[in-house]
Amino acid sequence: MADAPKRGGWGSLLSGAVAGLESRLDSILTDDDQASAKERAALQEKKERINNLKAEKAASRASSATRGNDRLQARLAQAVRGDGSRAGSGRSSLDVRSSLDVKSNAEEKGEAGEGASEEEWKADDGEKNDQEVRIEGEQEEEQKTKQVEEEEDEEDEERIPVDERQAEIVGYLEQIDALHSKIKYLTTELQNIANAAAEEAQAGSLEKKIAEKESSIAQLIQEGEKLSHDQLRNSQMIKSLRSRIQDQEKTYSATKRKQEKAETESRDLRNQLRSAESRETTANEKILSLSKLEKELNSVLAEKEDAIKQIQQLKRQLDDAEKRADSAVNNSQNKRLEEQMRLVSELNDELSNVRIEKRLIEDRVKAEMKDIKEAHSIQVEKFKLAEMEQRTEVQNLESKLELLRLKSEEHSASTTSDAQAKLLRQVETLQTQYSLASENWQGIETSLNNRITTLEKERDDLVKREADVRKKARETNSKARRLEDDLETAQDQTNTLESEIASMRAAFKKMEAKAAIHEKAAQESKDELVRTKRDFESTFQSRLDEELARYRAEYQSLSPITPDNVHSAFLRTDSFPSINHRKASAPEMGGSQRRSAAGSRIHSTDISAFLPSPGGDTSRAGKRSISSRPGPIRTPTDLSMSSRPDYGSPAHSGLNGIPATPPSIHTVDMDDADDDLPSRASPERTIGELMSVSTAGAGPSVQLVERMSATVRKLEMDKTASREEIARLQGQRDEARDEVVAMMRELESIKGESEQVVTLTAELADLKKRYDAALEMLGEKSEECEELRNDVQDLKKIYRDLVETMK
Repeated sequence: MADAPKRGGWGSLLSGAVAGLESRLDSILTDDDQASAKERAALQEKKERINNLKAEKAASRASSATRGNDRLQARLAQAVRGDGSRAGSGRSSLDVRSSLDVKSNAEEKGEAGEGASEEEWKADDGEKNDQEVRIEGEQEEEQKTKQVEEEEDEEDEERIPVDERQAEIVGYLEQIDALHSKIKYLTTELQNIANAAAEEAQAGSLEKKIAEKESSIAQLIQEGEKLSHDQLRNSQMIKSLRSRIQDQEKTYSATKRKQEKAETESRDLRNQLRSAESRETTANEKILSLSKLEKELNSVLAEKEDAIKQIQQLKRQLDDAEKRADSAVNNSQNKRLEEQMRLVSELNDELSNVRIEKRLIEDRVKAEMKDIKEAHSIQVEKFKLAEMEQRTEVQNLESKLELLRLKSEEHSASTTSDAQAKLLRQVETLQTQYSLASENWQGIETSLNNRITTLEKERDDLVKREADVRKKARETNSKARRLEDDLETAQDQTNTLESEIASMRAAFKKMEAKAAIHEKAAQESKDELVRTKRDFESTFQSRLDEELARYRAEYQSLSPITPDNVHSAFLRTDSFPSINHRKASAPEMGGSQRRSAAGSRIHSTDISAFLPSPGGDTSRAGKRSISSRPGPIRTPTDLSMSSRPDYGSPAHSGLNGIPATPPSIHTVDMDDADDDLPSRASPERTIGELMSVSTAGAGPSVQLVERMSATVRKLEMDKTASREEIARLQGQRDEARDEVVAMMRELESIKGESEQVVTLTAELADLKKRYDAALEMLGEKSEECEELRNDVQDLKKIYRDLVETMK
């Protein structure tokens, strides 16, 4: 009879404990269900969307997780079965012990007290477990609600900064770690409670067995958690390694592309440098050819000096001949008066012919001046038309460029970013600038080749003219000898001509008076010319200084100037004037000296316009040189009529900043002007002609000598012009080099920006991958929480089955 109440007591204790646990678990679940029913109804649609998106990703993970859970469930089922069988044997042992060991009522009361204390302890443990389960359920539900709200926020605000997202991810990970720590703590507490119950329970009793099973279950749960942690760590490591491999492959491909681009660009630059070097070699060869021409011109100048010496010797011979003639006149006054009269009439005829020729030459010069002016006006109109055409072409090209830019922007808006579009625009502008620079350089080369051919032709013409001049000099020498013979024969005949010579001397005095009047007029005209030139040079220099200051200011505002470039530019400018201020090596006649001085002054003004300023452009300098160069050489009367230049004319329009004509290699065609120089009257020239009247036909030789000196002067002017052109071409070459260097620097900056863009894109890709990995981790954690809930329900079922088996 004692065994029956013991059995009923143990069964009632177990059934009461299990019923209390079940009721508390049910109450927790019902409270949780009621509290989360509304939230689940609101978030069910969003969960379905998220689950549909994550179904594919979670399939593989769920399979691995379900395998672990199935194994745990299988172990729990085996343990429960073993506990059921052992519980049956426990009851039999209790019956045996109750039948054998009969004790007193005090002992039964003590055992009943001990059973009541154990029931209270178990009830307290059940309440603690219920509270912990409630806390865990509430925390899990709060985590789910937070996750759902965060997903909604992420869907609404897709452009949240990366730092905030990382902070949120870190917070979620901390919460998950806290939950894991709580689970570990609860499992350890359960295990400790079970161990304590096993220690307190009697050996072989049902409570001890249950405690052992609970400790084994807690150990199994801990092992399962460790395995799940290890599995998550391994999966994370695999994902991170895969992402790193992908990043490395991407970086490797990007570096390969960059290397290929750099190789192509280096090849292009090498080809460009080779072409530039070839062009420099050709330019140097041309410079050498021009130096050879300069040497030839120097030899021509030496021959000119020899010719001047010969002319001086001829003048001395003529003076001696005049003295002899005077003596012959004194000795032979009464001989051959008729022949002298005839000679006088011939001289008068020659004078009249010379005057007629002079008028014809002046008319021809005026006609040529008109033709030159008309040709200049026609050229100006042509240049204007060309400028208009170029402007229209530039406008058309700009419109085309804008269309192309719009197309490229539309294309790039779909494929590339704004930074890449800007870089593409810069590359296109650089390509257009490089094409324009190459075209300009080709035009310069063609103009240089044409100039060399023209210089070679002029050299050939000069050689021919020199041969003609030498022939004429030989003819003059033969004529002089003949004249000397005639004078020797006429010594006996000049005695009869003293009276006529007296009349001729009177006429000569009259002519000297006229010559003095002409000399005064010429001196006045020269003074006026000097004053006008000084005024012109002062005004031109002031305007040129203003323009230089303005251009330097503009250039400094546009591009930085290094002192080395400025110093080199000034060195180049200082090296030019020594070419044009070189004086003649030997003295010439009065008229030729004045004309050469005027030519040197004109070329000095031209070179001052050609000088490259540190902030100016050589093309502008070329325009100023074209506008500031005077066209024809004016007579004193023309200079007196227009003492000051017309600054409103098209020739001076380049000074005011308006581009008159595009820069080109300029040559001054002075053939006609130099051929007409002997015909322009000067006081010294008229005296020489009158002296030739008295020397019986010595005038043609002087005219030939003057023409020869004029041709030599023309050669000097051409040489100075060629040197100016060489200097200007060197300046353009230096500018082209500077432009190439600037383009290279811009290309390097573009490369750096492209590399920065690539690095930024790589960083964005890494951040996106990290964000996706964090989202996957959150999904995995939510799945694990759901699996834990399912495990709790399975444990409830197991406890119910145990209770049923115990009953």
